[in-house]
Amino acid sequence: MRGHVASSWKKTGGTLRLTVTIPANSRAVVRVPLTTGGHHVQAPAEARKTQVSEQAVAYRVGSGTWTFTVR
Repeated sequence: MRGHVASSWKKTGGTLRLTVTIPANSRAVVRVPLTTGGHHVQAPAEARKTQVSEQAVAYRVGSGTWTFTVR
């Protein structure tokens, strides 16, 4: 299990977009921060929600590139 792990984010107005890349044959937990007043997370259908708190929502994902949007 080797490869490039990457993340980037961009906040525009009240929208936060988080993109993560997980290497082949790997799994990860992605914690998506909740913005002030924005608690609706749009996640890929294959991402499995594992935990919710007031600050973040955690998702279990496999290899690939994943994009999460908070509004």
